[in-house]
Amino acid sequence: MPRSKLVLTFDQKARKDFVCGFRKRKDQRRKIAQEELKVKARKEKAGGRRAKRDERDKRMQEYEEVMRARREQRQKEEEEIREFRRLREVQNRDRQVTEQINEMESSDTDSEIVQVERRDK
Repeated sequence: MPRSKLVLTFDQKARKDFVCGFRKRKDQRRKIAQEELKVKARKEKAGGRRAKRDERDKRMQEYEEVMRARREQRQKEEEEIREFRRLREVQNRDRQVTEQINEMESSDTDSEIVQVERRDK
């Protein structure tokens, strides 16, 4: 088998680009690294904003739960107050009726009967 001849040609322009390109390639690597750092910094900043938002949402949810519990407590207390007032009103009605009956029994005439108005709520 015959061996093929290998022919080398010397390209002066390619040699110059290779020799002078060290600085260009190094600057290019630096530029790529800076861009990667910018992207990484943007992602970290976005992660920080996300963490702040999550923390804010968590605090807001806790606040809403506390406010809901306070509102329920206040409603419960208001209902207890309304119930107490109803009971007191019933007691007052019973006392008034008793007083009217006592007055009717003790008086001979209808003119001496004192009528007490009832308030309905």
